[in-house]
Amino acid sequence: MASEKIAKGLALSNETDEPPRKHNTLMMWIKQAEVSCHSDLMDLCHCKNKGQFKAYLGSLRPIAQQVENLAPDLAGKALTGVNPEYPWKDAGSNEVQCPASYDYFRLKMTYPKVMKFVEFIKASFEFGNLLIRN
Repeated sequence: MASEKIAKGLALSNETDEPPRKHNTLMMWIKQAEVSCHSDLMDLCHCKNKGQFKAYLGSLRPIAQQVENLAPDLAGKALTGVNPEYPWKDAGSNEVQCPASYDYFRLKMTYPKVMKFVEFIKASFEFGNLLIRN
């Protein structure tokens, strides 16, 4: 959810109207970052040139899509009952599940691709701070 909010703020930062309620802002932000190739964001992502930066962003797309697909209105039957935004009761055990400790299939924090995605979100947050300060 935090990554979605950061992405929404950055991807829609030039919008004057209220941001639309949609869950594809991670992919929007990656696409916008790829088009702009802003040097500050490239530096924060440790990329030396546009080609390297575009390849880096391209490698993040599958994880970003998986994260977007966790949104309850996009997940459909694949995540019945599971909600990454709020606790829920497990249908089988009747135990309350917490989004922060739930195992979201291939999105374990120890996986290198997921760790890389988290680093990009951190870099995006720093980039947003730079934009605000300048």
